Amino acid sequence: MGVPLKNRSLNRRDFLRLGAISTAGAVLHACSPTGKKVAVQTASPASTASSARTIAPTAAPTSTATPTRTALAQPTNVYYPARVLPDRFIGIYTSWWGGTKQEERDFIDDLVRRAPGLGATVINMNFAWIALQPEQTTCDFTHMQDLITRIKRGGMQCVLRIYGQMGGIQLWPEWLRPQLKDVYNCPGLYAAEVTNPTPWDAGYQKAFADFLLRLGAWFRERADSVPDGYQIALGGEYGDMYLGCDTHYPDHDQEQSNLTSGGIAAVNAHYAALADVIPDLILLGEEEISVVDRAVELGIRWIQRNDGAKEILYPPWNDHIPLLKLFPSNAFILEDESGWSHHQIPLQTRVDYLNQIEAQKEFRFQGVFIHSHDVAEENRGAIANLREYLDQG
Repeated sequence: MGVPLKNRSLNRRDFLRLGAISTAGAVLHACSPTGKKVAVQTASPASTASSARTIAPTAAPTSTATPTRTALAQPTNVYYPARVLPDRFIGIYTSWWGGTKQEERDFIDDLVRRAPGLGATVINMNFAWIALQPEQTTCDFTHMQDLITRIKRGGMQCVLRIYGQMGGIQLWPEWLRPQLKDVYNCPGLYAAEVTNPTPWDAGYQKAFADFLLRLGAWFRERADSVPDGYQIALGGEYGDMYLGCDTHYPDHDQEQSNLTSGGIAAVNAHYAALADVIPDLILLGEEEISVVDRAVELGIRWIQRNDGAKEILYPPWNDHIPLLKLFPSNAFILEDESGWSHHQIPLQTRVDYLNQIEAQKEFRFQGVFIHSHDVAEENRGAIANLREYLDQG
């Protein structure tokens, strides 16, 4: 049983856990392009038993001093320079496609061949921290760099996301375990129980911030090509600043305080490490208003929801459109997470939902990431209609 909820109403964090993904590979992603499961690497029961459900009410540092950054400059040996994302675009998210390195190369090459002719211009590519820094003193970005270069060589733009954690999957490297203090797991929700750091755990924050500095240095000094955007995942499932299951503090106010301080620290770390080399940073999730305020203060213009058009129009939780309208930004992205991967709703139907959102709620997204399965000749008309939806904004 989870910690009882007290003095709070159910919100999106509580409902998202019901549809959480089950198993996944710790190296990259859970499924191949065909949907075939790949091997799972998780912590052993013995390694998680002692730390399970230990959530200490220790808030992260709350300093909001603007991180130091230099002027945006391309590395001297860049072949395919980074470009600011267009104000309106159709992208493809490749979350959890996984497989061998050759399968991943073939998958990206295939998308790059087909997608531009159908009207998509951006590919969102995801990696796991555990795959890129297997040892504390060693990072290996070569395979990631190869895939980025393949995307940009084909004339498309690349948005990168690196997960440090997600629900029931250990995406953080094992060497970090002794440095963790504030941790949690999701008993009974996943096939294997995995201990994860909370988004505000000091050891997790420090180690991931150091990793981001290494990543920025790689792009700044040695990269053949640089991503055009980077998605700031704040911890928890889909980067939406929650714990990934029904484990919460009895003290909701303390939990929210910790989530906010953890989110601000994450935004600061990403900005300090990457903002001078990657043109666009994208904040995932808008539930913690103080975190969004910090991103806006730093000049981060994109806010992204990982959701489905149908769920936005007919939400099983609170309507978030009024919240989005509060933010001083006109650059919002929808990753149509559930449109295909959960419900397999036809693309044209999802475009119809987007137009209904515009008509009923007077809100329009500027960028839309569709699923790789949507990139098919039979969807040419639907993708053209999606382009028309975006261009009318």
